[in-house]
Amino acid sequence: MKSSLVLATLVSLSTVSAFAGDYYQIGSTWGKHVLKKEDLATASDSVKKAAFGLGEAARHGGSLFYLGKYQGWHIAATNHHVYPGGCREDSIDFPFLDGASVDCVSLIGTWPEIDLTIVVLDVPKKYDELFTSHALKFDFDSDLVPGQKLVNLGFGQHKNPTYSPVVDESDNCMVISPRNASRQMGDVVPNPDPAFNVWSFAHGCENSQGDSGSAILDRSSGKIVGVVWTTKEPKIERVQDNTYVALLTKQPGNADVWAELSYGVPAFKIKEVLTKASKDSNLRQFARDVLADIVSGK
Repeated sequence: MKSSLVLATLVSLSTVSAFAGDYYQIGSTWGKHVLKKEDLATASDSVKKAAFGLGEAARHGGSLFYLGKYQGWHIAATNHHVYPGGCREDSIDFPFLDGASVDCVSLIGTWPEIDLTIVVLDVPKKYDELFTSHALKFDFDSDLVPGQKLVNLGFGQHKNPTYSPVVDESDNCMVISPRNASRQMGDVVPNPDPAFNVWSFAHGCENSQGDSGSAILDRSSGKIVGVVWTTKEPKIERVQDNTYVALLTKQPGNADVWAELSYGVPAFKIKEVLTKASKDSNLRQFARDVLADIVSGK
């Protein structure tokens, strides 16, 4: 969702106001809601994991997720279109980790075909144990199955004027594309960049500007099965119906699956690209070692 950058196009921003309550909605009602610290006491394990790993990137322009400590450094990831050339020493806020604010200091690598950037964070020593105990992990090897329940937590701005963390764990937040299906597709927003094509799977979690780069977790395991990158703007009326959304999981040939929903990069495709990158002599050795460790699940 390249329009999720802080410098979003005027076309996108002006159109949002015209569509008000249903511009981003999937299913019969808007399912995403603000998550506060006090809500964690009764939240599911997967929501807690998503919350603790969530950082705010690019000054309200996107989301970021914490992956752990690799080769002695704290590592996080977001979309390529959020940080296309590095993080420019942005300060990243982690609202559920004591409100810690840490500096993003350098780039491991960026890969447009999976819309992914991996960065190094400078985490103060006092937060070291807190961060490492809440690292998110990829599930690179499990199947993506139609109807599989998901959780997504990001900083989506729709119906969220305070830029608070918002979570979707609604019935429609699920895998919709066929089993383990992915395709390289263009953006589905107004005035997309025709050269920007990303490996994608279709899902029904509601996303809006600011959710870009957030992790998509399997609701049962709490592990990352994908990364948000775009959502159709605006939604057509028929996908704003719960019955129709459920039907799409059983209609793999329906054109709406690959045109009218939300889209994430599947973890298995991320593994494929990062495995190759970990052997790329053009990357510095430190970066290759970090990628190899991420892919191995260390």
